[in-house]
Amino acid sequence: MFKQKCWLFMLTVCIFMACNKSTTNINFPDPNVTNPEKSPISDKQVSSAVQGIILDETNKPVTGATVKCGTATVTTDASGSFLFPKVTVNEVAAVVTAEKTGYFNGVRTFRIAAPDKLQYVQIQLLPKKALGVFDAATGGTVTVSNAQFTFVAQQVLGADNKPYSGKVSLMYAPINPERTDFADIMPGDLRAITKSNVLMGLQSFGMMALELQSEAGAKLHLDTSKSVSFKMTIPASLQSLAPATVPLWHFEDSSRVWRETGSATKTGDSYTGTVKYFSTWSPAAPFSTVNFRVVLQDADGTPLSNVSLHIKGNSGRYSAGHTNENGLFSGHIVKGETLTLKVAGRCNVAVDSRNIGPFADSTSLGMLRLNIPAAQYIHFSGAVTSCTNTPVRNGAVYINIDGVDYRYLVTDGKYAIGIIRCNADNTTANIRAIDADTNKTSVINMPVSTNTYVKDLVACGE
Repeated sequence: MFKQKCWLFMLTVCIFMACNKSTTNINFPDPNVTNPEKSPISDKQVSSAVQGIILDETNKPVTGATVKCGTATVTTDASGSFLFPKVTVNEVAAVVTAEKTGYFNGVRTFRIAAPDKLQYVQIQLLPKKALGVFDAATGGTVTVSNAQFTFVAQQVLGADNKPYSGKVSLMYAPINPERTDFADIMPGDLRAITKSNVLMGLQSFGMMALELQSEAGAKLHLDTSKSVSFKMTIPASLQSLAPATVPLWHFEDSSRVWRETGSATKTGDSYTGTVKYFSTWSPAAPFSTVNFRVVLQDADGTPLSNVSLHIKGNSGRYSAGHTNENGLFSGHIVKGETLTLKVAGRCNVAVDSRNIGPFADSTSLGMLRLNIPAAQYIHFSGAVTSCTNTPVRNGAVYINIDGVDYRYLVTDGKYAIGIIRCNADNTTANIRAIDADTNKTSVINMPVSTNTYVKDLVACGE
């Protein structure tokens, strides 16, 4: 009798558990589901304004590019410019992406130097060119300018995840870390997550942007159970620095940072290795970083906004970024090395260079005043008054030159804006003065080159 009752009890429990799926899942989790480690990148969100310029491979503006930031989407104008007046983004890993037919997507990951300030971003797009063709059924080897790729048979899949049969074009673009505009071209900002889930900086020994297309132009992808072998020539000035073996990294779409995936071996003047899917790849050495902040001003104390900073260690390890509207830069730099800080305008022509560091911990240099060559600098200043001829206490002045906005928040009826230009050519400055208390605005256009301009403004229009 006891055995019969026990059997009936167990049967009742089994029926209950079979019906109550939520209880079953809690007590017996699916062994195939794993919980990934929490990212070392903070997920704190902040509000910001973001602007910038999208350029092509010849540094000319890209018109009609689709630019995304946060949940917002805009299109670049005739000067390649875009503006997000207010977006919500990750504070330490904000992302801007740019898309244009015929180009690989451009991606910039960056820190927000200060919430609710105007942050500048510059992206140079790489042309998407078919540099080799092979047969998907048999595989083959494709040789491009600085690399070689070997595909095995039936390795390429279509959108239906079935083997593709036909000719396949390899779309390829090399990214050379030796270039002065490397920071504008590379995806992300050289921050990377290692296999042990640690956030590091990267010293790249070359990057490869890769994609596959069908004869009809459709995007194809790889069967990840098979590998593509590659050989990539190391840029000349980096060959003596390149280790015998380095980790291999790909740029991850979800996090918008680099992720460690495999390794590469130095063979002669090249790195060799294998990949199982196409993205942007780089053999690179990781390095420890510290957080770094500095405010750039001209000799008179005017903030230098939208300025490019390149910070390079004596080992060649490097980071870069731009100041915000108040001249503030916030980013990561190599830990424990003497550094060269170069300051440049948006054309990457250096206007100042100096040694700083080394730094063992997070560091703020405070305010750094620079003597900018007069031939590359414009300085605007003046008074801002209201319709009643009283100083504006709550407003702003915007100056647009060469497609870029420079902003000064007015609180005492005066403004000062410094602009580093690419050249001394004559151009037109569009100047807007805003009185936020009365919602009045004035707009003027004036011819300028490189000089000091004192221009009083009256915010008294519609």
